[in-house]
Amino acid sequence: MLFKSSTIAFVASMIAAAAAHGTVDVFSANYQDYQGADNWASAANQNSAVRQFPANTGYVGGDDIYNPSLISCGLAGQSPTPTVVTTQAGSYVNVHWKGSAGPDGTSWPHPEGAVFGYLAPCDNNDCTTFDSSNANFFKIYQDGHDMTVPNEQGWIDHMPYGTSNGNGLWGATKSMVDEGSWIVMQLPGDIPAGQYLLRVEHISYHEVNAPQHYPACIQLDLTSTTPNGSPFPALTPAGQLYNWDSEQVDIYQDGFVYDINKVGPVLYAGASNNGGTNAKRRRHHAAQH
Repeated sequence: MLFKSSTIAFVASMIAAAAAHGTVDVFSANYQDYQGADNWASAANQNSAVRQFPANTGYVGGDDIYNPSLISCGLAGQSPTPTVVTTQAGSYVNVHWKGSAGPDGTSWPHPEGAVFGYLAPCDNNDCTTFDSSNANFFKIYQDGHDMTVPNEQGWIDHMPYGTSNGNGLWGATKSMVDEGSWIVMQLPGDIPAGQYLLRVEHISYHEVNAPQHYPACIQLDLTSTTPNGSPFPALTPAGQLYNWDSEQVDIYQDGFVYDINKVGPVLYAGASNNGGTNAKRRRHHAAQH
């Protein structure tokens, strides 16, 4: 069977669009930018504290939320990288997601979603040998759907940023429009020193009752004034972060209300920020990307 070149080009473009979600291409800590990881397992990834992304930058779906190997750090992030970045407890970490949307074609493509941050202590205090399927997390950041804020449609007018009545601002939208696809979070200042996985996650809700989870993990070595041996916050195994009920989200339903506190474990009491308080913070902690 013969195909016209235009047909082949169209199909190829559709496949690329379907696969082009995003990767963490840079993050900042200690007022310094660090390279992220790509999705083709290049040698440069060994020099990054960001764990590997799947080749198709695919998501973790509802059928796999109980699979710790996948939901912990994504479809390809279970295995460690030999690089760890040192920073301080209480400092800011800023994570940039490079995607396929926006005027320049590099912004995160799914505005209808929430953003989360988690930490997990690495076994034996060594993230470079730690299998993330064994990770136990606590939540330090969340930014969901704020119905008090007018819809900021910005530059992707064809995508539904809010709900069926057009109101509300999603955390993912905020990071895209206000922050240039950066997610800005402050690490708790009262946790023990040691090596941790920082898990940064987009959950996209553009498909009814079928959220798409996009987690990424960064290996950090935290210095802290909190004495070693101090208890960790309550920890949740990776395979228990979410449940089937929390996956049932229909943003197009009349009267839709998003309860972020039903998604994942409770926000750690020592978390000093959330999505409502960090706007523009990145400009003080990392070079403009």
